[in-house]
Amino acid sequence: MKGGRLVYVCRRCKKEDRSLHVPDAMNAAICLANGYELPKHWGGPTPNLLDVHNCKDGHLGITDLVGVECDRDG
Repeated sequence: MKGGRLVYVCRRCKKEDRSLHVPDAMNAAICLANGYELPKHWGGPTPNLLDVHNCKDGHLGITDLVGVECDRDG
């Protein structure tokens, strides 16, 4: 099991967001891609395939989950 950061990209301004960490990157990717519930014991914010982003110009954009960056060893 290796944790990682979910990578979202805003459709409006194209900014990438890696602020949400999950304890098991593979499990998170599989669950999110297939619509399964994530383990409840993870707690914290509930990741989704889509999210809302505050763009620098003050408007709102929609982000898409595009992948997971696994934590580096050591």
